[in-house]
Amino acid sequence: MRHYIYITYIMTTVMAAITGCGSPGNNKTATFTPEKVHRLDSYAYRLGVMPDSTPETDKETMTLGIAAIDSMLAYTGNPQASFASYCNSPAVKIFTPDVERVYPNLDSLESTLGHITAIAGMEFIEIPRRTYFSIISPYSQSIFLSDSVALIALNHYLGADYIGYAGRFEPYRLRDKTPKRLPYDIAEAIVASAYPYAPPTAQDATALSRMLYEGALLNAVMALVPDADTSEALSLTAEQLKWLNDNEGRIWNALIGNDLLYSTSPVDATRLVSPAPATAILGQSVPPRAGRFVGLRIIRSYLSQHPGQSMSSMLQPEFYCSPQTLIDAGYAPF
Repeated sequence: MRHYIYITYIMTTVMAAITGCGSPGNNKTATFTPEKVHRLDSYAYRLGVMPDSTPETDKETMTLGIAAIDSMLAYTGNPQASFASYCNSPAVKIFTPDVERVYPNLDSLESTLGHITAIAGMEFIEIPRRTYFSIISPYSQSIFLSDSVALIALNHYLGADYIGYAGRFEPYRLRDKTPKRLPYDIAEAIVASAYPYAPPTAQDATALSRMLYEGALLNAVMALVPDADTSEALSLTAEQLKWLNDNEGRIWNALIGNDLLYSTSPVDATRLVSPAPATAILGQSVPPRAGRFVGLRIIRSYLSQHPGQSMSSMLQPEFYCSPQTLIDAGYAPF
């Protein structure tokens, strides 16, 4: 299950200035400026508890974000809701004080986001520029994107031990609820919204094509996030990642032996790549998202043979749906 929703609607946007230079894909040498994140979360909270104290200048700054909130509410099945009712919602009133405690300022996020957007601007011409807002989301999704605006729900990243999550999420989901996870989810939302999984026919939608897509997506995410860590990118513990590395050949044999590689069942593909307690389709002892791990390993093998291949080309159906891709990767996990 994705952590983001792409909202289709038309808005005008104020373009934030950002520059980037250095080698494409080299996230250690690129230079960048922080990307401003407007605090719509605090603004909405103040409107809900003391509306007369909000300066008009803040209202002008938040106009794009307010329109995006209205679209989010309509998109998620609440067409009667408005920004005013959102400001007075239990979610905004309950979560905002804790969000402000964990995120008293957004300097670190803005610096990281500047890095992500700078590298994305060099690598992916299809990715639009956006204005960013931090919000409180009453929904399970944490990132909402339009062509011009991104809403980042900070209440989804308060830490695995946050008391408000107790009983609401299964233990394996709590790994996705930490501040460390936030850059990966933002980067993935930015790339996947521009390059969705889109096999041309149902026959092309094999588990292998989904794994290759997920591997290419994860490879791009790790190129965008500064100092990316593989276990964090996969949302696994170090022990789970070690298990996958130690048993890579066994996993590959299970995929082949169970006739999963070329299965066109969406359920099979989802069970291989989605968050879960385990990749149960391969065995209860197999850590979650094993298909995503294998997809990344195939992509890395392919890149070792074809170092000039661009990240954007690997996110095209012509690449991840082609039977030749696996052959050219020379992937042999034995």
